[in-house]
Amino acid sequence: MKNLVVTILLLVYSQSSLSKILSERSMIQTLDFVHQMGSDIYCYWDIKKKMYGVDWDVIIKEAKQKVTFRTSRSEFNEILDEVAASVKDGHVRYLGLKPGTTLYKTGATFVSINGVIYSAKKIRSENNGLEVGDKIIKVDGLNIENVLIENKKKSFGSTPLMIHTASVMKLGSHLYYKSPPKKKRVYSVERDGKKIEIELPWETIVIPDNGEDSVNRGDLVTSRILPGNIGYLRVRAMKSSLIKLILKKMDSLAGTNGLIIDVRYNGGGNGSVGDAIISRLVTKKVLRYKASAKLSRQVTFGRPGLLEKFQKSNVFQNNFSSLINFEIIPTFPFYDKSVIVLTNERCFSACDTFVDSFSSNKIGKILGTQTGGGTGYPIKVKLPYDLGYIQFSVLQGWSNYGRLIEGIGTIPDITLEESLVDLVNNRDGVLSRALTYVQNALGQKKTDQINFKPHYDTNSGSMLEEMRVGEAWEK
Repeated sequence: MKNLVVTILLLVYSQSSLSKILSERSMIQTLDFVHQMGSDIYCYWDIKKKMYGVDWDVIIKEAKQKVTFRTSRSEFNEILDEVAASVKDGHVRYLGLKPGTTLYKTGATFVSINGVIYSAKKIRSENNGLEVGDKIIKVDGLNIENVLIENKKKSFGSTPLMIHTASVMKLGSHLYYKSPPKKKRVYSVERDGKKIEIELPWETIVIPDNGEDSVNRGDLVTSRILPGNIGYLRVRAMKSSLIKLILKKMDSLAGTNGLIIDVRYNGGGNGSVGDAIISRLVTKKVLRYKASAKLSRQVTFGRPGLLEKFQKSNVFQNNFSSLINFEIIPTFPFYDKSVIVLTNERCFSACDTFVDSFSSNKIGKILGTQTGGGTGYPIKVKLPYDLGYIQFSVLQGWSNYGRLIEGIGTIPDITLEESLVDLVNNRDGVLSRALTYVQNALGQKKTDQINFKPHYDTNSGSMLEEMRVGEAWEK
C-alpha cells in the first residue's frame, strides 16, 4: 500500500513537471508553428526586407539552431522574444508573461541625449545612489554600448530610434524571462569628471490580472492654459473610453489663442480617438489614412469582420485587399485657432495615424522627434504548450502623403529634443520651446523661461507596457 501511494505521488509530480518542461521537439514544433503563422498573417514582409533585410526563414532557422535538449522553458521564452523583435515592427511581439509573474526593476530611469545615456531620476542607495545627469558608462561591468546591443535583440520597434529608446528603457530592469537576480544591479557612472560605481537593489512588480498598470484615466488626459492664453492638451493613450473626457477638455480650451496637443509617450490604442480630436479641428471631411488588409485564411478566420469591410483586389494573385479610405467627419464645435502637435518616437500605432493625418491634412505643424512608425491592427495567435501568444500585423496603413506609415512614421516639421541642460534642471525643455514657437507664430512677446516638469515616462508602467495585450495594440 505504501509503495502504491509513493507511485501515485510520483505520477502526479511527473505530470505537473511535464506541463512545465518542454522537449527539444516541442520547441522546434512551436517555432515551425510561429513560422507558418507569421508567413500567413503578417502584412509587411516585403517592406521589412527592403528596410532592414529581414528574412523570416533565416530568423526561424537561426532560432532553431539555438534549441537543444538542454534548453529550458525560460531560455526558450527568450528565443521567442528575439524572434519577434527581429521583425523590426513594434506591433510584432511575443507575449509570454502571465498574470502573477514577478518582474524586477531598480526604479532607475534613463534617457538618451545625443546618443549618450544619462540617469533621469535620483535614486538613493546605501552607497551614494544615482543622481540626475549621471552619465552611464557600464552596467554590471559591461560597457553600455555592448549592453544596448544585447538589449536591442529583445526590444520591439519599427524605427531605429524607437528600438534604441526601448533598449535604453531596459537598463533599469532585469530581463523578463531570466531567473530572479541574485546580485544588485551595478551602474558605473561618470559624475563631475569622476567615475563612480553605484549598487541598486531590485524592486519587484507583479503583473496584475487585467494586464494594465495603475495609471488612471485622469493621468492619461490632462489640460491646462499656458502663458499667452495657449491651451495645452496631453493625451497619453488612444483608448476609446477616453473620447468623452478628451472632448470635454478640448471644450474647456475653446477660448484659448492657440493649442498644443502633446502625444509624446502615447503608445496607441483605438483609431477613433484620433478621429474624434481631428473632427474638432477641420471644417470639411478629411482622410485619416488608407488601408489594405491581408486577407489570408488565418487572418479571415481570426478576424472575419475584415471580410465585411475589405475586398480582395484580385482573388487569384494575392491576399491583399484593395485600399479603402478611413474618413473623418467634422463635428461641432470647431476649434479655429492655431494648433500644433508635440510628439516623439514613443507615439505609435493609433497615435501614429493621428499624427500623420494631422500633418498630411495640413491642420498644423508637428514639433518634436520622429514618431514610432507603426500601423497594423495585429492579431494575437495562441502558442502551443502554454507558451503565451505572438502577434502579427494584418493591416497596411497608407499615409495621405502616398507612402506607408510603417517603419517611417511622421517626420516633424521642427525637431525639438531634450538637452542635458533640460535634464539636470528638471524641466521639460521641449514643451518650453514648443510654447515659444506658438507665441512667436502668434506675434506674442516671449514668456520668461517656465520650468515645466518633465515626464519621461520611461519607468512608471514601462515594464507592463511591453506585455499589455488589451486595447493598446488593437488598431
